[in-house]
Amino acid sequence: MVAFLLPAQAGGSRTAVLWLWPYAFGLATLGTLALARVVPAPERRLFLGRHFLLYACLPAGWSFAAADPSGMAARWAAAYVVFAFAFGLHAAQGLWRGRNGLADAGVARLLASIVLVAQLIIVPFYALAIPPEADEPHYLVIAQSLAFDGDLDLQNDYRQARYRAFYPGRLSEPHAIEVGPRLYPIRDVGLPILAALPFALAGRAGVLILIGIITALVVWQSYLLLRDLGFARGIAFATVAVAAMTHPLLTYANQIYPDLTVTLVVLLAARLLGRGTLLSTRGLVIAAALVGLLPWLTTRAWFLALGLAACVLWRAASPLRADATRDGAAWRKAGVVVAAGLAPILVLAGLNQALFGLALPGAGFYQIRGQQVVLSGEPYAGALGLFFDRVFGLIGRAPIYLLAFVGIAGLLQRRGAGRGALLAALGVPFLAHFVFIASLEHWHSDWAPASRNLVPLLPLLVAAGAAGLELTVAWVRVLGRPGRIAVLTLVGAALGWSIFVSLVYAALPQIRYNLPEHLRVAGTTGRLWRFVQDQLGGIDVGRAFPSIVQDSGSAGPLSALWLAAALGLVLAGWRLRRLRSA
Repeated sequence: MVAFLLPAQAGGSRTAVLWLWPYAFGLATLGTLALARVVPAPERRLFLGRHFLLYACLPAGWSFAAADPSGMAARWAAAYVVFAFAFGLHAAQGLWRGRNGLADAGVARLLASIVLVAQLIIVPFYALAIPPEADEPHYLVIAQSLAFDGDLDLQNDYRQARYRAFYPGRLSEPHAIEVGPRLYPIRDVGLPILAALPFALAGRAGVLILIGIITALVVWQSYLLLRDLGFARGIAFATVAVAAMTHPLLTYANQIYPDLTVTLVVLLAARLLGRGTLLSTRGLVIAAALVGLLPWLTTRAWFLALGLAACVLWRAASPLRADATRDGAAWRKAGVVVAAGLAPILVLAGLNQALFGLALPGAGFYQIRGQQVVLSGEPYAGALGLFFDRVFGLIGRAPIYLLAFVGIAGLLQRRGAGRGALLAALGVPFLAHFVFIASLEHWHSDWAPASRNLVPLLPLLVAAGAAGLELTVAWVRVLGRPGRIAVLTLVGAALGWSIFVSLVYAALPQIRYNLPEHLRVAGTTGRLWRFVQDQLGGIDVGRAFPSIVQDSGSAGPLSALWLAAALGLVLAGWRLRRLRSA
């Protein structure tokens, strides 16, 4: 009954005022008070006073809902999400003002804390008012079985509909394989294992809190990664803050998928490998073990793991490539590193063999083999689609990542000064994973929010975005007034659109989901663009992007146009890098 009283449902205003809003106000106030100590003393009073302006979201939401009772649910949802976002933006501004008085670790920790508080504000709204979609309930079913039954047999969970505790309807079919009298999950079990205890403590809300913590850790490590790469503190801060408030990071912060956990593992492993010759044997063993955990999280991470494994092996073999070929200690260290990486994979292989009779690559492959095409044979389509597809592409939802194309040259420039190992640890797995995902028939990940398969690649995309921002800032400083205004307008428009889409996705979650088969039959531009079209009085701006999934007649010319634009940005970044060096 509680779910039907929240602001995403009819008649939600009463409960919104009596419970959700005081919770949000209290949590935001505690976060602001904790952050105020790092704000410079002359600005602290103004910072604390501005915090109370955020409370205007409540009367604004009330007035919007009263003006149009038929849209009350959506308006309350928008007001609540905007409040959480506004808190994060205001808190980040305070941290920006006080960042010079903190060490890098302190800035990273507080930036992550801001993200975590914003996520905690959102959790009850999602847990009680927004039902899980797509694969989310199936990951929760596995966590439920592990938490309450201590096994992976999902027979009773599906047939007795135990998932009704977090899912309002009936799941059409179990995501499981029947093995004798048992049902074993086809979804990878890494995230459900991590989520079992949070689920036992607080159900779906506990798992959403876990995802929020993982999101905060990704933000924490992303800032430190950019500092490892030598970016100025201001560039690193601005880049990570923008990534945290836009798609796909913000979108998947409220989704129960393993992809953000994969991102965190990649960040941790890459930062360890980035120490180069300073990396201890212990650190190398930890990096190898992290690589071995990736296939537990998702079968799609195999090529990502192979790319990282190549970097680990190269580092482990460095003493053997030098003058230590006869040193037994060097061989033993290399053996320990290899064993640390293989151990998790061997355990996973044993589990898969025991459950399904197929050790690797995973249960999901067991189900689909012989039933559908796995590789499309057209990797160029997936490569273009991941970035530019009308419905599933990254750029249409977060054009701010166009800066990543500008930054490719600037990022390559950083391969000196001992950062080659870190760039290799980011670039080699990126290329391996990207080529593999682009070659999949289902590169778009079907009924899931767009850009899911790019989420594990965020470390390199964010780093390239930081390099692009750095070059753009340097360029703006030497431009005349008209040029400066033009560049800032374009960047501002890209950022504004990215934030707008992220807020729409957060407040109206159903807009995030599109099924390729439905799109092909209906011939539409997808739910997001339909929503935007309604707001613009019938103008369908989605037609500016190619529809690779729908294979429309304009896909070829539009794809060529966007590809040319991307290459133009890369060349512009290269030119800017040379001018900056000169």
